Amino acid sequence: MKYFKFFKKLKKGILIFICFSLIFSFCSCDVDYSDIENKAIVSAIGVDKQKNGVTVTLEIVNTVEGEKYKEPQLISKSGVNVPEAINNLSSSVAKNLFFSHCSVLALSKELTSEQVNDALKYCFKNEEITLLIKVVSTENAAKLLSVPPSSQEISGYEIMNILNSRTNNIAIGYKNNFITLLNSQNKKGGLFAIPFFDVSGESETEENLKQNQGENNGENKTENKNDSSGSASSSGSSSGPSSGSSSNSSGSLEESQKGTYSLSGISVYKNNNLKLCLNRYYAAAYEMLNGFFKNGLLTLYLNKSVETAYVANNTVLKNYDFKNGKLYINFSINQEIDTSKFFDFSLNGYKQYLNVYCKNLINLSKKENLDMFFCEDDIYKTDKKVYGKVCNNFNEFYKNAEITYNINIIKKN
Repeated sequence: MKYFKFFKKLKKGILIFICFSLIFSFCSCDVDYSDIENKAIVSAIGVDKQKNGVTVTLEIVNTVEGEKYKEPQLISKSGVNVPEAINNLSSSVAKNLFFSHCSVLALSKELTSEQVNDALKYCFKNEEITLLIKVVSTENAAKLLSVPPSSQEISGYEIMNILNSRTNNIAIGYKNNFITLLNSQNKKGGLFAIPFFDVSGESETEENLKQNQGENNGENKTENKNDSSGSASSSGSSSGPSSGSSSNSSGSLEESQKGTYSLSGISVYKNNNLKLCLNRYYAAAYEMLNGFFKNGLLTLYLNKSVETAYVANNTVLKNYDFKNGKLYINFSINQEIDTSKFFDFSLNGYKQYLNVYCKNLINLSKKENLDMFFCEDDIYKTDKKVYGKVCNNFNEFYKNAEITYNINIIKKN
């Protein structure tokens, strides 16, 4: 009994000693910033296409007394590929490039699939670059990084904060980071989506989307570009959130974008090829249909009017069948709407808007023969019987598939 008490006290004494040792060791450590001050801290990377390769732009910041940032600088160099361009950049600065604080990789929409793959591969192999880095698409990456930030001292960190202000439930687009992109790439179909930033109002890609989508109540073409239902507004300062969890979050987003750039939607890639861009309203509907949007504000624009609903819960179930050589896909969209958030909420109006968006997205998916909803990967995981019949020629079966949907909405007071 005495030995038991002795060892019990000894064990307690050792734990106390270890705790105090750790505390004193942390307190006695002086932070040495000299190493960081001798490095060129990279906060953002931009990659643009050139005639004979790519141009890489780095936003570089340095510290003063180890804490405060000097005014960031942009430096650019070209190369046959991303590693060569960065090597050229490294040779042009006096300090060693330091990527551990890099927050954003901006990809020009003009990049080829090989160049996109090259940029992603470089980030993956660079041990200093975290897998949580944000990956975004834009018209011109150097131009995006050159816009003076309004809410942060550093453009890369401001872009990161804009994306972090979105609801956590929006996983594939606005909340996308490098690791989620890699996970999407590894799914059947090689599809991924990243945020699209527009520097000067409405982008050419978004304008093309209006014409291709046929957003006028489900029709196949749009004549009036300024009055196309389902279109996004063109003003950067008016760029509000398509979905989110709080009004405070959306307010800070608009303020940070005012007069600079806008988070205008998402870019959808397949096998590293840019296939299409969706404006911010269709981006919200896209993520809703995929089941990535779970709850929050959902805003839809149609015929110069807007319907906004607070979705308390959104679930999407997909069912598959294969009969007479044809693939059948059904989306069952189930939403619980909290009507207490908006006193003038119209259930019929909202359902009508939702119906148009779902119809247009499905039509666009079939027109482009683009499995935007990860159906191939979902069939592979959930229905081996159907997958065995379509796996050898899925693209052809998807192109000719009969895709239907039903919307079930429950009002919550």
